[in-house]
Amino acid sequence: MAQSFLNSAYSGIKVLLVQVLGREWDTRILPRARRVKLLPGVLSVSEALSIVNAPKNLKHRTILRLLYATGLRMGELLRLRVSDVDSKRMVLPVRQGKGFKDRQVPMSEVLLDSLRKYWIQFRPKEYLFESACTGGALSARTIQVIFQKAKCKAGVTRQAGVHTLRHCYAHTH
Repeated sequence: MAQSFLNSAYSGIKVLLVQVLGREWDTRILPRARRVKLLPGVLSVSEALSIVNAPKNLKHRTILRLLYATGLRMGELLRLRVSDVDSKRMVLPVRQGKGFKDRQVPMSEVLLDSLRKYWIQFRPKEYLFESACTGGALSARTIQVIFQKAKCKAGVTRQAGVHTLRHCYAHTH
């Protein structure tokens, strides 16, 4: 049976016994089933590089390169502002990342050069990656579409999403 089905059934039985029948609930008698944790998928270095280098569009290529080179989460990338790029210290500040934690992410010279070329062509005003339609930050869906198109163009058939680039970064560092 599926894990979600078992947990729904468990919750239903617990509500019936505790809230309807007023009985005590002892988790030692009937413990909740543990969810199986799977290791995240990781692409090979050549697969990851072929994806991040696949887009012809400079903005799309820069987005994917930044995700792969820094291990940023998609939401963290979407919140980056132009003023966040610290070329003197070679870091990007991540504010309110997972767990509402702040951190500094190092940048390489190659990545900084890509960001400079991107900025010269697109001149974003507030957010590093702005929507051409709204002027606000790009949407998560846009990033997902960019990744999937690049993956197809690169000929990578393995199942992977934007977050896979974060796992690939962690695997190589």
